[in-house]
Amino acid sequence: MMDNSFYLSRRVLDFCLVLSVILAISMPLVFYLNINSTKIESISDVTFSSEKIKYYVDRCSLESGKLVISGWGFIVGERSGGPMKVLFKDANGDYEKINSRVSNRADVDQVFDIKYPMNMAGFSAASSNNLLKNVKFPLEITLVKMDVNGINYGGNYVCK
Repeated sequence: MMDNSFYLSRRVLDFCLVLSVILAISMPLVFYLNINSTKIESISDVTFSSEKIKYYVDRCSLESGKLVISGWGFIVGERSGGPMKVLFKDANGDYEKINSRVSNRADVDQVFDIKYPMNMAGFSAASSNNLLKNVKFPLEITLVKMDVNGINYGGNYVCK
């Protein structure tokens, strides 16, 4: 005669195994989709001040089906760098975010004497292909950078 307690515990173990495999697959997927989302951003909390933020866009073009934007930016009077948010207006007038990363720009540090750690005043951003269906040139982009107090400063640029 078969012991039912062993059979029950085996089913519980199998269920736990299946559940852990599902979680192991879904958790990285959730993080990936969250980090790489292009959710529409609100710019209502952005202070547009040319005295507080300095920036320049070196490149804004379509390359291999992607929107590529690079340049530099910093908040006047701050010695720490953070990522620059790059937003653009699509054909519907909605803002969408393009993920960006900081890059080394020793030339900016030398000209403005900002002394960012490792000269990280630069930024580069590239869109995914699915963002481009509602993009028309000239394209207005908004660059946003947060200061150490959590205040967002921004500026607009028109890509031609």
